[in-house]
Amino acid sequence: MLPAVVWLRLPAAFAYTSFCSDPSLTNPTAVPSLVVRTKVANHLVPAWSRVAAMVPPRRSSGAVVPTLVPVRLPCFRCGIVFPTGFPRKRLLVCHHWQSSLNGFPPCQFVCCKDCFRSSNIVFETVHDDSVGLRLQPPHCSQGPWHCPMCVVRANTGRDVSHAVPGSHLCLDLEIQRQIDEQHAKAIGTRGNYVSATSQIARFGVAIGVELLPTVSSAPPVRSLAVLMSWYTLNAMLSGGRASAGRTLSTMDGHNSAYADFFAAYGDGPSPTNSPLYRRFYRGLERRVQRNPARAFALSVSMIVEMLAELKRQMPPHVVSEIAYGHVDFSMLYRLYSFGTVLAMSFLSLLRGNEAYQLILQQVLADIVGVQEAARRRCHAHFMGDFAVTKTAMSHRVRLPVVLFSKHGIRLGDFLLPFLALRARLPAVVLARFPASRSRLFLRSDGRPFDSHYFLHQFLRPAMVILQQSPRFSAELSRVVVGTQVTTNSLRRGGNTALAIAGVSRELRFAMGRWKDPDGSNQIMIDLYEQIGLQRFLSASFDMADEVLLAPVARDDPGPVADSTPAVLSRRKPLRQLTGELQFVAPVLRAGSTNLRGSHD
Repeated sequence: MLPAVVWLRLPAAFAYTSFCSDPSLTNPTAVPSLVVRTKVANHLVPAWSRVAAMVPPRRSSGAVVPTLVPVRLPCFRCGIVFPTGFPRKRLLVCHHWQSSLNGFPPCQFVCCKDCFRSSNIVFETVHDDSVGLRLQPPHCSQGPWHCPMCVVRANTGRDVSHAVPGSHLCLDLEIQRQIDEQHAKAIGTRGNYVSATSQIARFGVAIGVELLPTVSSAPPVRSLAVLMSWYTLNAMLSGGRASAGRTLSTMDGHNSAYADFFAAYGDGPSPTNSPLYRRFYRGLERRVQRNPARAFALSVSMIVEMLAELKRQMPPHVVSEIAYGHVDFSMLYRLYSFGTVLAMSFLSLLRGNEAYQLILQQVLADIVGVQEAARRRCHAHFMGDFAVTKTAMSHRVRLPVVLFSKHGIRLGDFLLPFLALRARLPAVVLARFPASRSRLFLRSDGRPFDSHYFLHQFLRPAMVILQQSPRFSAELSRVVVGTQVTTNSLRRGGNTALAIAGVSRELRFAMGRWKDPDGSNQIMIDLYEQIGLQRFLSASFDMADEVLLAPVARDDPGPVADSTPAVLSRRKPLRQLTGELQFVAPVLRAGSTNLRGSHD
């Protein structure tokens, strides 16, 4: 049994665990978990309140600032006992440390500056030396400071204990919220503000006028701004790409959604627009910064190699002889659909979900084959009619998509067989999902084809294969496939390939349907008519990368040819291309019944 004097010097906040089992007493670096109070501590709260004496605070313009540490209290985490009169700036002492609030025992929260951090959650920071994860001097504002325990109690109506689910999570979130709020301003700026505020207060005292507003010393109350701050911190710990956590951009959208909902159904302005939340959010931005890793831009050579790998995986069948129900139908359908989406998204700079809006009948009606393209003096292509794009929400945008590029991206080799296989999906399969039965891209079982399916079933696995190939291993060695490879990798890669080919910035902006270079939010309708169809198609046709455009010495026996896939160096004659474009016609006519049914 420990002497009574020892227990009297143990605050309730430090007595969450058994005195003998607390690892912080034997290992100062250990972080004890906060669990329910011991009976001894609860019994000693009244005695401790009688013994403790608080140094009278100094009042200046309504601000309540304790200047000295009350009595001899240990830090609740490391257990170091600080003597009476210890400088206030070195410690955090709750303003209501000896008060019973809302029926809860006094928190008696005392913490040294180095121990004020989350104990169970690892938050991210872009700075060195854990900047942004710990408080920096001056630790608190000039007003009274409320400890995380009191704030959690006020917002949840429950005490912090292992018996209360989620209480420790809330405690860690509140600690980080206060740290982020403190970092809304730079350290030097905060110090200057404190100094300036003190000078203003002294001048007010000299002339007998209160220049600063009176700071309330009332206990904390429930605040939706605090609760939304907790939500923001917790949301950024999980979800997002590869469950690596949501980004600030994502949380901007969540804040907008909450503000919109609050404006429709709430009373008053949204808590996310309050000064308290905005201070927290500015500090959060300083800690994580708005520099998320951009999607890795794929090159023309990588796209060609992916398409070649798809060809190598295909069973040796003639597409015209494969009927629905054949043992290899699903595999062929899957491979041809992946190749079509891959080449189409890259050549047309499509956003992640734009390809899946195409209507089957519309694509069939707008294919321009080699013979027809030669008559029109343009490249073989089809017109993609996109009903909705990010920058054109109220009208349709028609985009020409070239079928064969100069450097080996042969969309036609995948689109045409896929159309033939798509025509063979029976009506019973199409009827499973009536809302999407008219779409060009469906899975072989009738389910909708989406970006998540394409990304996880093909694009990222294909990138892993490329990383293991001798040709791309060095270039892709540092690429984190799980986070850096997204559907936007095709859009960024296509834009880069256009720039390497010498396409003007204005034309690239138009092809990608970005905002105009002047910053306006206008989007061109019928882009191919305004720019010129041939100019548009030629830009996609000429897509290249640095390897393809690298000069080759004349005395070189041909190392480029050795390292380049065969598909790059073989140019099929026009007669053969014409045959490839036309072979699918009888198959489509045979499946015209299903095509009409899928468009209903």
